[in-house]
Amino acid sequence: WWHPAAPQRLTEVAQLQRAYALATGEGVLIAAARGLARWHPTEPAAMLPWPAPMALDNHMVALRA
Repeated sequence: WWHPAAPQRLTEVAQLQRAYALATGEGVLIAAARGLARWHPTEPAAMLPWPAPMALDNHMVALRA
């Protein structure tokens, strides 16, 4: 995790194993075996765990409401 107030410092927020897909758009959206995570520089991080580890495809689309 990088923050402009402390550009020399990186903070680990997750250790991803088998990240399957990255989506384009605002921020970073990552699908992995254990869930979905979104990071954005001006919004709170959000994580959605799956009930059980999944094998995902390598394609993902972000749908807007």
